[in-house]
Amino acid sequence: MPPAVAAGYFVVETAPVWGPALVNAATWIGGGILLAVGLSSDTPNADTQADAQTKADTATCATGNCPPEDKCKFDKYNKLKCGENQQKHHIIADYVIRAGKRLDDSLRLPNAPSLDDGPSICLDDTEHTSVHQLMDRAVKNLGPGATLGQVKDIAMDAIKKVKPECEGKMGDLKSQVDKAFEKMGDDAPIRHQKSPLPNQNQIDRLFGRGIGDGLE
Repeated sequence: MPPAVAAGYFVVETAPVWGPALVNAATWIGGGILLAVGLSSDTPNADTQADAQTKADTATCATGNCPPEDKCKFDKYNKLKCGENQQKHHIIADYVIRAGKRLDDSLRLPNAPSLDDGPSICLDDTEHTSVHQLMDRAVKNLGPGATLGQVKDIAMDAIKKVKPECEGKMGDLKSQVDKAFEKMGDDAPIRHQKSPLPNQNQIDRLFGRGIGDGLE
């Protein structure tokens, strides 16, 4: 018998849907049960799998058997979901890959990931402050000749010190950072301090204009 959809006092039978992967979700509506049937592709992508896992975790929590909290969550900035009292932090601080303000895409460095695509991690306020204290000071000490590769090393070290829960995930975290920045290359020049904003000579260097002509 095909599944039935009940809403209030009306019952409508629906034809079954078959496919490689069948997802069923039951929702109470006005004393009845709504049965929603969805079909996924043969090869679900990472986003689909993540959504499915979130739904599975939510269902498990409803029975009082929540899975252990992941204390080292990272993903692209716009996909990362952090818990209460946490915030999203760009692992490679966003200011190092732009010559202007945060939302000014025109001064984003060549081949740099967007603000939304930047690899990020969940940190509480104390962790976030500590990471920036470690990273910002070290990056500034590199001077105007700083490169992306140097900043990557500093960023990884800061996360490792502030977030010991990530010890077993540092390899995965670094792989995500490397993939996001692969078009830039580790030798790419970067901005070495939050303020002041780069002057024109520094902007020329960051965008590859005048390199070899004495611009610093």
